[in-house]
Amino acid sequence: MSARRARPAWSNAAAGQPEPDLFSDQAECNQRVLDMQELLAETRRYASGMSRLQDLVRGGLAVGGAALGGIGVEVGELSRPAIAALVDAVLLHHAAVFVDSGAFGAFRRGVKSGRFQPLDFNAILAAYDGLLDGIDDFNNYDPYFDPAAETDEEGFTDLHLQDRYESRRGVQQEDYPRPLLVMPDVVGDQAQSLALVEHHRRWISAQLQSNAARIVIPLQKGALTLAQAYRRAVRVLGNDTFISGIPSNAAAVSRSELTAFLREARPAAIHVLGAASARRLVPRLGCVIDAGLVGQVHVTADASPMRSHVLGAVQDGARRSDAIAAVLYDDTDPSHADPAVMPPQARLGGRRAWQHVCGTAVSQRWRTRVFCKPPRPSGITPCPPHAAAGC
Repeated sequence: MSARRARPAWSNAAAGQPEPDLFSDQAECNQRVLDMQELLAETRRYASGMSRLQDLVRGGLAVGGAALGGIGVEVGELSRPAIAALVDAVLLHHAAVFVDSGAFGAFRRGVKSGRFQPLDFNAILAAYDGLLDGIDDFNNYDPYFDPAAETDEEGFTDLHLQDRYESRRGVQQEDYPRPLLVMPDVVGDQAQSLALVEHHRRWISAQLQSNAARIVIPLQKGALTLAQAYRRAVRVLGNDTFISGIPSNAAAVSRSELTAFLREARPAAIHVLGAASARRLVPRLGCVIDAGLVGQVHVTADASPMRSHVLGAVQDGARRSDAIAAVLYDDTDPSHADPAVMPPQARLGGRRAWQHVCGTAVSQRWRTRVFCKPPRPSGITPCPPHAAAGC
């Protein structure tokens, strides 16, 4: 009969200490998984880089009415027709829209060239005004207004908008998704960013008081902690209803800094700038869990799928518009899965998106891309029943 093996010297029992509560640890781990699933199920992700007119049109259709999807544009890259298309996306298709100031693009160009050109933020805010005015005018269409009679100093006429206005006759919406507008800032420069908030405080405060848009104020790292910078912005604006922008690309906020900010400031909403992919977003959502704010802070994020997904798909032979529709349309989105909660325009937008996706099968949003080529390979997800027959 063999002797019973002794416990190793390092075990708690051998040292006269109680064994660790493994069930408690497992319960904590399970709760963290549930918290992460809840956050991912509630976080809207905007696909930025959609400023080109055709990209915007197709992207707006693909994310129309989606609960978790959206498109992102840079205001300085929008043409007049693109602004009109953006208004259509918001009002006709209920697409969530994220509008960036272009500060990150300016920073990236400066790093590449070695010359940093300051942005004209007065012009940027004026462009925001133009977008919001376009939404308001279109949403409050006057049946006696004649678009053909309107011509600006550049000779631009609204004649081509006649059909759009006719389709809106007698219709006004209150529940359309308000666009997210990023306020002036300088990437990596906290002092200058806070000075810009103070300089433009009247414009920002007026927007915070209205219900036309949701305001994002990026919180850059610097001499002050993020919580101190947040409180200064609140003091300057006299309002704490803005969304705190968290840099996650250039001059990124670390996980420890984000967790400390969330615990101390407890903001109502944050937007993770440049981190919509799961690899970059999940660690930031972990900070929300660590801060104990699950269900108490609203989280959104943005990043561009253009290089990693759309351009790669085009190189594989897909049309750019088809690739955008395939990447952005998510048939597992809660609103797409339940058409009853979607406006008719949004349902039409999603269907149109899928009609153009017939040459592209996507297993998950922003994930595997497989392009149909006759004969159809095995394992390819078939096109939806309402899409055009065959690939």
